[in-house]
Amino acid sequence: MRKYTKHFIVSAFAITIGLQSCSDKYFEDLSTNPNQVGIPTLPSLLATSTHKAGVNSYNVGSAIVPYVQYTANPAAAGAGDTYQSIDFTGTWDALYFAMADATEMKRLAQSTGSSEYIGVADVLIAHNLIMVNDLWGNAPFSEAFNPTNLTPKYDSAEDVYKASMALIDEAIVELAKTTATVKLVAASDLIYGTTGANERANWLKLAYALKARLLNKVSKTPSYD
Repeated sequence: MRKYTKHFIVSAFAITIGLQSCSDKYFEDLSTNPNQVGIPTLPSLLATSTHKAGVNSYNVGSAIVPYVQYTANPAAAGAGDTYQSIDFTGTWDALYFAMADATEMKRLAQSTGSSEYIGVADVLIAHNLIMVNDLWGNAPFSEAFNPTNLTPKYDSAEDVYKASMALIDEAIVELAKTTATVKLVAASDLIYGTTGANERANWLKLAYALKARLLNKVSKTPSYD
């Protein structure tokens, strides 16, 4: 009995040593996702940023449309007293996640000197920031997207508006350039990449459209001047 016990202990010890020698490598390989992007690239950030911009536009529009319908409908309302719940769940996070991706794209574009990506990033940040401003007014921006600052201050609605306009003005300058060192990748541009037309020119038109929208918000006010 002692003989079998001795052999069992020796075998168990050998197996334990063997598992310890290979467990780290095994579990390291097991926990590595081969499909996860380790270092983001401009095309990958362009794809995620344009996708999120489209989704956010739809979700925010879907949440706001009922208010317009019930407050500005010229038709007489029915006699029934009905209510429709409107869900904003996740909208704040979605808008800031989109701006975070676009901000990262801008930083990377600045390091490579790509005016096209810088301009597109500015347009996308401004587009999402305008929706934040329309929905909530005061919001973090000037101190946002800094991983070392977990409590960024809330900027006033007026300052958020000014920041949006500054982004658009910068986008117009960058997108007007025709000497970008790195061109937009059409396959990664989910907004204008499938049109077959000049992506840069289309993004420039969008920048001017957003500027017109911003100016319309402050028309007939001192801020317009």
